[in-house]
Amino acid sequence: MRIVSVEYKVYKLQELSEKAKEVAHRKFIELTSDCCGVFTVDCMDLIKEKFPNSDLQVQYSLNYCQGDGLNIYGKFNIMDIINNISDEIFSKEDKEKFDFLFSDTVGDIVINENRRYSYCTIKHYENLMFETEDFGNYDDTEDFLNCIFDKDILKNKGINVEIVDNLIKRFDKAAKDYIFNLCGELEELGYNFFYPSMEEFEITSEANDWEYLENGKLFIQK
Repeated sequence: MRIVSVEYKVYKLQELSEKAKEVAHRKFIELTSDCCGVFTVDCMDLIKEKFPNSDLQVQYSLNYCQGDGLNIYGKFNIMDIINNISDEIFSKEDKEKFDFLFSDTVGDIVINENRRYSYCTIKHYENLMFETEDFGNYDDTEDFLNCIFDKDILKNKGINVEIVDNLIKRFDKAAKDYIFNLCGELEELGYNFFYPSMEEFEITSEANDWEYLENGKLFIQK
């Protein structure tokens, strides 16, 4: 038996040639691409924090291809959405009216999975309030209200259909904008997660005290 010792020249990232740095960066991106589960968990943690009473899922495809993107789908609790919309966009008074009218009278808003691609589909729906799971499709606001309240209750509550119609339309726009923008923010986070820049890679490498062989391959001491 004989023991053979092998010596390696190891380098910090900043000591590598530009070509070797690019190799190290590319291999890091390849490693990150296997961490879909980690990113999904991160997304779901944020979604559950923002929509605690909803039953939602996330789908995404982030390959810089047509149809790529990120979509949140499932059952949105209406008051979860309301609580996320800024008071500047949907006033506290509007929110109180909405709570009074709908929090106990309609089910969740159901947004379906994007079966063909992965981009956000929230703006494809004509009116979110007409997508609640309990009542099916409606022709207009009056039809929607008549399904929720009988005519005597409408009169007793002093519900003006035109005012409620305006309220629903403003909610629809605010809710779609909020969810669409949230999908966009998560999509951007996803691209940053799966395709970190050289600068971000350098910070990660330094923080973990990684070392490399001359060709850019990560050195792992056994």
